[in-house]
Amino acid sequence: MAAARAAEYQAVIDQATQVADAANTASVVRRLRAELRRVGRRDFFPPPRT
Repeated sequence: MAAARAAEYQAVIDQATQVADAANTASVVRRLRAELRRVGRRDFFPPPRT
């Protein structure tokens, strides 16, 4: 389970770095924050930080 959550966190990180230069960043930031909240609700055993 920890590996699955780590992959989800990494996916959000990857998306954030891809859209850093996008013109519509406010909506992207809202979407990514919502995704982090969804992942966090399922993350009972957080993966170690690398």
